[in-house]
Amino acid sequence: MPRTPDSIEGFWRLENGTSVVEIAPCRVGRKPLCGRLIVFEGEPTDRDYLTPDLMSWGQRLCRSEVVTDIEVSRDERVYSGSYYAPHEGTNYNLMLLRKDNDTVEARIYLGASLDEVIDLAIGSALGSAPSLFTSLSFLTRAGVGKELLGETVDWHRVHQPEGRCDRPSIKSTGTPS
Repeated sequence: MPRTPDSIEGFWRLENGTSVVEIAPCRVGRKPLCGRLIVFEGEPTDRDYLTPDLMSWGQRLCRSEVVTDIEVSRDERVYSGSYYAPHEGTNYNLMLLRKDNDTVEARIYLGASLDEVIDLAIGSALGSAPSLFTSLSFLTRAGVGKELLGETVDWHRVHQPEGRCDRPSIKSTGTPS
């Protein structure tokens, strides 16, 4: 049975007005969806030296995944996943609300992640209680992160993104002889 594309697959101009991500399946023909950076301020050869992920340190920004693990919720207009801001080196939680075919409302926020819950649970089970600061930080982000520790912006669909870093531009070399 052929796969039907999700309504948020395609090219999206982010809130800064310059960057464009291409949202598509992370792996061919499979869920979840990911977003690769294809237009940004800078050179196509620029690298990411701010990432907290040591395995990704120094990777090219062009075609890097800045939106990951996008899954649709029970409400087919709402998606959730993660957003990485390469200019900050920060990972955020992400909720997308499809307003119409050409606009999504993106809620980008610092919240508690499932990985943190698992780490805290395993640590506690093994007798390694988290520090007071770690516990308070987690509880604050889990309780109010989505509402108070983020921002809501609109992303707009782009049908023909210009200035793609992943496609070489054709330069005229003069008049053919």
